[in-house]
Amino acid sequence: MKFDVPTGNTDSMSDWSSLAVAVVGVGGTLGGSIVAAVLSNRSAMAARRFDAEREIKALQDERGHIRANEEIEERRIIYTELNATARHYRSALTECLTDAQKRVSDADHLLDLERARREFAECHSRTQMRISAKILQKTDEVGYALGDAYRALMGEYELPGNSTSTEFHACIVDIPSKITNEMRLAMRIELGLASDGVESD
Repeated sequence: MKFDVPTGNTDSMSDWSSLAVAVVGVGGTLGGSIVAAVLSNRSAMAARRFDAEREIKALQDERGHIRANEEIEERRIIYTELNATARHYRSALTECLTDAQKRVSDADHLLDLERARREFAECHSRTQMRISAKILQKTDEVGYALGDAYRALMGEYELPGNSTSTEFHACIVDIPSKITNEMRLAMRIELGLASDGVESD
């Protein structure tokens, strides 16, 4: 015996197929839209993060630049004071040398010498922890040279006789002048105000 298999309603099956296709299509479109939205959101977040990092770096660079300028300005003030006190000390020594050569003793010149000597020593002591190692070495050399000149000059006042010699003049004037100029040049080079070379007083 032969049985016929019912095939059902062809139009109904076609409708269901169309609906399934439509659902899949909508789902695909919706899924694609969600993925696109997520990617777009991630891209926007990355852009904002990049902008924030760039702003932070710019702020750090600006602060670093300000700090560097402040440090340079602080060193410039210190170096100006060190140079000024060293030059005053050297000038006072020269005045007293002139007095010694004339065999006279000027109380004002001697008082000025003691004041200049004290000012340089105080300035050197106060600033030595705030300057570079190279400048500290130069200021130490200036201090030694001026100290040697001072002791030699005081010895001349006690026991005259050497003030007109070439060696004595070199000790009081030439050597301190040379070393003070070297210190000043080193300071200017460090501050970017001069290049290597010999700079006159």
